[in-house]
Amino acid sequence: MTVIFYYAIGFSLGWYTVTKRGKGVESAIMSVSIWSYIMPGWLMGILFIILFAYIPRVAFDLKIFPMPPYTPPRLPTVDFLGFKIPIITIEYLWYLSLPVIALVVAAFGGLVYYTRQLTVSELGQDYILTAKAKGLSEMTIMRKHVFRNVLPPVITMIGFAIPGLFTGSILVETVFSYYGMGLLLWEALQSSDYPIVQSWFFIYAIMFSISLYIVDIIMIKIDPRVRLR
Repeated sequence: MTVIFYYAIGFSLGWYTVTKRGKGVESAIMSVSIWSYIMPGWLMGILFIILFAYIPRVAFDLKIFPMPPYTPPRLPTVDFLGFKIPIITIEYLWYLSLPVIALVVAAFGGLVYYTRQLTVSELGQDYILTAKAKGLSEMTIMRKHVFRNVLPPVITMIGFAIPGLFTGSILVETVFSYYGMGLLLWEALQSSDYPIVQSWFFIYAIMFSISLYIVDIIMIKIDPRVRLR
């Protein structure tokens, strides 16, 4: 879920800033993106807990988000072909929302800046000048030419970012006391439970390898110049 929001927000805002170059909205988006880039996830989590969970509850008696320590409800399951499939509930999403928001806000800034710089660099290439000389509209140039050249490096960056989000959740889950893989690793390190630590890093290595392999497959589909040998 975090990866989906991270990609959608980061790429969309980076692409949008290029269309608003030299305007106030570009400066505002880039300022927020730089703030997002330099803010660590755990600090963003603490800030969000204070602003959206603690202050509304103490000052206005509003339970907008739950307060840590988190105790998410156990998900109900349904039987399907002999397997128990968990069902996501509204209450579960309510507990999950603030940690996900903290991770996304702390991560999307780098993708916004990267997308913007790639797009601006592509707009200075000779083939853009040729497309303009042919009379193509700016929208057509952006959609059919620039987009296809910007997308591959962005997808590659996301492939590297997926394991990074996995490791970045360690401190965020610790801040929220949200029991997941990150908090499990933290408790294992504190108690010197080395088998769990080794298992965690093994899972991380598998995720990293799978994400890069998926990126290679996607590259073949979107860029005809790429081939697997």
